[in-house]
This record gives sequence, structure tokens and C-alpha cells, in this order.
Amino acid sequence: MDGRAESIPESVLRVELNLRGLDPTSQLEVFAEGRFIARVDLAFPAERVAVEYDGHWHAGPEQFRRDEARRLRLNESGWIVIVVTNKHMQTSIDHVVSSIHEALTHRRNGSFN
Repeated sequence: MDGRAESIPESVLRVELNLRGLDPTSQLEVFAEGRFIARVDLAFPAERVAVEYDGHWHAGPEQFRRDEARRLRLNESGWIVIVVTNKHMQTSIDHVVSSIHEALTHRRNGSFN
């Protein structure tokens, strides 16, 4: 497990990605033009792809608003944000990995829009 992870499911997600050949950076602080934008759970900084694990406490209205504002800042700074929930982890980890691969491929092929 990575000591920077903020939850066990986040660590499980990172390990799943590692086992499938992906090596994200944990708890990356993102800056744009010298301004702090967000800290993301897992990131592929060269491609500007963030993977966020949202546990049950993210469903509360205030936390949901904060998450949406943070993700908007990331998108405006050119980041793709992929949100993973516990349901995704339990039922469709292959889809999660496929979505991440697709985003990374998109970026590696030169598209940062």
C-alpha cells in the first residue's frame, strides 16, 4: 500500500491499475500558472489525466459541490478527470481501466482538448 493514499479503496484501485500495467502518481498537487488547482487521488501528470476515487461521503450535498468545483477547475486547466466509485470497483473495474487507457491514449496521440 502507498502511505499517501487516503483510503483503502483508493489503494486497491492503484494496485489494480499497477497490476494492469498503469503506474499513476498518488496524491498529486496540480498547479496552473502558479496557482493551486487541486490535489488528485491518482494522476498521470504527463498526460494530465486524473483518477478520483469517490467513497460514500462524497455523496453529501456540500462535498458534492466542492468536488464538482474542483473538477471544473481541473477541466479548465486541461485535465481529464475520471471518477471511480465503489460500485465501479465492485462491478466494472475492467471498464474503469479501459476508460483510463482511452484517456491516456487520447492524450498520447497529441490531443489535449
